[in-house]
Amino acid sequence: MIDDVVLFVLVLARVSVFVAFFPLFSKKQLPNQVKAGLATALSIFWLADAKNVLPDLAFDQMGSFLFLFLVIKEICIGILL
Repeated sequence: MIDDVVLFVLVLARVSVFVAFFPLFSKKQLPNQVKAGLATALSIFWLADAKNVLPDLAFDQMGSFLFLFLVIKEICIGILL
């Protein structure tokens, strides 16, 4: 259960930054609630794929410093996309 939550947060970090910086969505055309909903829906959709792609990782034994590093890494990847 903890592994699913941690993996969801990592996927959500990447997708939400991507949606925020995507030129089509970065303008004032869409309200922020729609952007947040889109990021959450895409994260739920891609969570199943992320579970299949990643090997069995022990997220429950991960420290907070490593988790923070992984979130920052996902944010940087989302900006680069």
